[in-house]
Amino acid sequence: DTVSLKGDHLNYDGNTSIAVVTGNVILTDRKMVLTTDRINYNRQSGLASYTTGGKIVDNENTLTSQFGFYNSFAKEMHFKTDVVLTNPRYIMRTDTMNYNTLTHTAFFFGPTTITSKENLIYCERGFYNTETEISGFTNNAYIKTQTQKLSGDSIGYNRKLGEGRAFENVSVSDSVNSILINGKYAEHNELTEHSLVTGQAEMIQIFTTDSLFLDAD
Repeated sequence: DTVSLKGDHLNYDGNTSIAVVTGNVILTDRKMVLTTDRINYNRQSGLASYTTGGKIVDNENTLTSQFGFYNSFAKEMHFKTDVVLTNPRYIMRTDTMNYNTLTHTAFFFGPTTITSKENLIYCERGFYNTETEISGFTNNAYIKTQTQKLSGDSIGYNRKLGEGRAFENVSVSDSVNSILINGKYAEHNELTEHSLVTGQAEMIQIFTTDSLFLDAD
């Protein structure tokens, strides 16, 4: 058993194996540290829960939420309401999130924003591996930089390489040059600012009094 639970006060029921710990509560499991005001912990199921707000520190990641559940056997967390994951490179905000401390992967369900100095990512469902920085987004997903925006039904993104790939109902917009490109598949590199769009591709360039339409494969 890798779990250690500490606090100011403890009520423990030996028949149910449920411990209620209050006051300066600290739950540690390997490198993960959870702090809160009150926690319920079931030794048989390995399930810990809090409802008064909590903070979890796991490697470089700090997660806060109003409600949380931790399965010490599966090493999985579930967060609800005002969920914020802070990493040195970005800040993730959502309403509902699952997080695995072994794979360091966050899964989110509902409107989610990931803000960094490179871009702003929005989706309503997806995952993000905080270790490899490989992620996937769906449901109104887009990646937006200061001058360009990539959107599609689904997006794969590698932050380390600065590469994004979008699939179906794809659009790439360039606000500096007033250009919009639509298609079925797109690749965009935010480091080189190079994009490729295929599948009934259409480029629209907007001028002051007119627009240019260019169609290609």
